[in-house]
Amino acid sequence: MVSKGQIDSYMINYNGGVKTNLSYRVTINLYGPNHKYIGTVYFSPPKYDEPAGSDSISSGGYVRMFYAMDDYLRILDLLRNEKPLYLYYLENVKAGRISTSFEEIGEEETEP
Repeated sequence: MVSKGQIDSYMINYNGGVKTNLSYRVTINLYGPNHKYIGTVYFSPPKYDEPAGSDSISSGGYVRMFYAMDDYLRILDLLRNEKPLYLYYLENVKAGRISTSFEEIGEEETEP
């Protein structure tokens, strides 16, 4: 089964402090239409990396995805520059996915 939701907005939480018990340095909460929470992307330093297959979906349909801190700027670039974006959870492989819609080859971003 594939769960899907459109990402309309996001909120970044950058956790500071050397003595924090949080293994995630950054989290990005994802929201669909009407600011409805649909999932969270977690970014952790190498010593806290989650093993493959750690992505999950809750009984309420909220997706949890785990990335290395090195992927933070790539994901942030997608959120800032692509529209529309979709959040998927692929049950058969236990993995979350952020995806664009189809785009034409050579399509350029245009300034408003």
